[in-house]
Amino acid sequence: MNNDDGIILQMQEDGAWGIAKEPYCTLEIQTKEDYEKLEEMLEKHTAKKPKKIKLRQGTQWLCPACGNTVAGLGADLLYCNECGQRMDWSLEE
Repeated sequence: MNNDDGIILQMQEDGAWGIAKEPYCTLEIQTKEDYEKLEEMLEKHTAKKPKKIKLRQGTQWLCPACGNTVAGLGADLLYCNECGQRMDWSLEE
């Protein structure tokens, strides 16, 4: 992934994006549809905080992308099992 400054970004082993170290490879996108699919996949890989819903029975957590219910405690569920959105369970707002 290349940004406007000419810096090449690479997905690291922990799943985070960082500045690529040589040697690196490039990815050529042939069609607009392929590019849009790649953008969608990258967006799903970017961790997002689940939405918190308070119920009488306790707390429910919803996926911010599709609204699917994700685990109550959640720390062990890294991705939504419905749409694949990566979850951010960190405590900071």
